[in-house]
Amino acid sequence: MKHLLLIFLFLFACCETGKSENSNIVTGGTVPEGWNGPVTRILEDNIHSTKQNSTLLLTEKDFDYSHTYGFSRLFRHANLNGYPHDRITGGTLTPEILGNYDILFINLVHDSRPDFTEAERTAILDFVASGGGLFVIADHTNVYEHAQRLNPILEPAGIRIRYETAIDKGSHSVQGAGWILIDDFVEHPVTRDVKEIMFLTGGTMDADSPLAFNSEDGFGDHWNPDNPDKPVGKYGNWVQDEDEDSGPLPLSAAAEYGEGRIFVIGDQNLFGNTVLYFLNNSTIAFNAIEWLGKRENDVPGLRNVKPDGFNIHLDAQADAFTMVQSWDTDDHLSFYFNLSRQNNVRAHSTRSPLPWTPDAFLLVDPVNPVEPPMLAEADDVIASGGQVLLVQDATGITTAAVDFFQHFVPEAGLTTSDGSPFSFQVGAVVDFILNAEIALPLRGSTHTLPWCPAVKCPGHALLTANSPEGSCDLLCAWETDQGTFLLSMAGGFFYQPLMGSVHTKPAGESSIYYEFEMEIIETLMSEATLAGQN
Repeated sequence: MKHLLLIFLFLFACCETGKSENSNIVTGGTVPEGWNGPVTRILEDNIHSTKQNSTLLLTEKDFDYSHTYGFSRLFRHANLNGYPHDRITGGTLTPEILGNYDILFINLVHDSRPDFTEAERTAILDFVASGGGLFVIADHTNVYEHAQRLNPILEPAGIRIRYETAIDKGSHSVQGAGWILIDDFVEHPVTRDVKEIMFLTGGTMDADSPLAFNSEDGFGDHWNPDNPDKPVGKYGNWVQDEDEDSGPLPLSAAAEYGEGRIFVIGDQNLFGNTVLYFLNNSTIAFNAIEWLGKRENDVPGLRNVKPDGFNIHLDAQADAFTMVQSWDTDDHLSFYFNLSRQNNVRAHSTRSPLPWTPDAFLLVDPVNPVEPPMLAEADDVIASGGQVLLVQDATGITTAAVDFFQHFVPEAGLTTSDGSPFSFQVGAVVDFILNAEIALPLRGSTHTLPWCPAVKCPGHALLTANSPEGSCDLLCAWETDQGTFLLSMAGGFFYQPLMGSVHTKPAGESSIYYEFEMEIIETLMSEATLAGQN
């Protein structure tokens, strides 16, 4: 009898342990209090991947790679609009657990985490076949062994991740061969209002139901795991070999499987905190969530709901994509990424107006004219009490910048440091003052700038740097009956070589420009707060 009791206790303990192990679920995000709309529950798989999970917030002191591309903003927008989510952080995926959810979200799986068991693969496919949604993020080649781990789940639905990097050229190359512009889409609820998205070195796939393709100038760059000469990052050689397929090749897919649906896309970064709102990256993400939850007919759709926080819109057409390039001296990758390090800021960079009026409109060193629809949006920002800001390198004033500035401020009254009139025009000659001290009141810090453009805006200065040689007004504001137009002639501070790496905390001279950038963004937000109080 004693032995029977011990066996019973042992079996009971095993069952309880299994139950606890398989129930290691934590709340990731909830719907707002008082929410009375439909609710679609998402389970985020943090068993097989923790890389870039939804807990990773981006802050101004955090330059970690995973946090830079974490999914906190993606999930926050979903949570606030009827898509709460939990995270499963241990144990295994079982039919009982999956039965509590509508969508399973699997980010790029990682070889440092457990592989899917056969029982888990069966449970996932049964979950989808019974009406569930599966959101899968893949990447290039077989990095982190994700392709070999995910393909057994995806192949029954007609999808197979290839051991390739998606390459493109010409106008479809945003930066190099791997950061590519994608504008070839199949008409589908997931691609509704999607004109263009960007991969930051993603991968290809085979699919019976493809959604997006690279161009005919692109190809799939194969990684051969048996070739010792291939780079350690599991990339190919970045040139098209004879045995490599030319584009267009599938980069995303949306499949029906039984009563459920599967969405797969081949890049782990495009939905990350810093580039979620670049081009239509967020649009395809939110469309996919709705489609998987069988809510694609919701009005308004997730893509058309203004995100919480302070929304800034940058004109990607006028700045010619410099916000996502980092090789040339006139690029602004770190500047754009830094906007998102203010956790309350949503930095949208697109080539067309947003479906709602942003809180601020930001134009940085434009090289192309601001098109009439974007200019109309900037007017709407002012009319709604918002802020429009032109950040301009004093040595590179373009016709586009002049036209934009004069549209809002026909008579600026700018001067040089010695009080002589300064004309904001193409080819304007600017003197520079060295070692000027500037106080940043919102940051509570003081810095000595190595140089600053000796331009003044009498009666309109918000931030001024001073030295014995003279002074520079580095942020100026012109109030209107509704909103505020601001000008900073310090655009030269924000070029990539001066801002430092997006993955390294700025140091030395770069830290001064970073602090100044943060001060400008906080000024925009504080101006918005004051406008709301008046």
